[in-house]
Amino acid sequence: MDNAQQKFFEEFSSRVNDKVQSIEMINIQANNETFEAMKLVPQAGTNLVWGLLVVCEHSFYFYAHPYESMMMSMFRAASQGEAPKEQFFSFDAVKNFVIVEREKKWYDIFFNSTKFVLDVTFEIEGKTYSCCFNTQSKAADVAAKIKALLK
Repeated sequence: MDNAQQKFFEEFSSRVNDKVQSIEMINIQANNETFEAMKLVPQAGTNLVWGLLVVCEHSFYFYAHPYESMMMSMFRAASQGEAPKEQFFSFDAVKNFVIVEREKKWYDIFFNSTKFVLDVTFEIEGKTYSCCFNTQSKAADVAAKIKALLK
């Protein structure tokens, strides 16, 4: 583990009072209602938020570092818009969390898409929401880390 990753682990662990075990680069793909419930803001013109799935000893979190491209930065500066903000969601806030690997289809031999997608449903304040986790690692490996916490 390099120094930057070690520093992130330490800072995040102190922030949530839980020791970081691993991080996974993912994007969450959802509708606006789900993002509102999670208090996340999707990237302009998309239905997704890129960030880190941070798996700790007792829970897991989604963390999106503030980011914008050079072009978006210039547009924002010219229009005196607001800079992007850090985004954070604790899955401690949800109930009835269910994570399922996508069923393989015959055409996956060409696209291999389901290998990296997890379908997720959960409840916040009694209302059910759903989204997809698009992972960089194999979805089965990411699901196993989360399921180990849910036991």
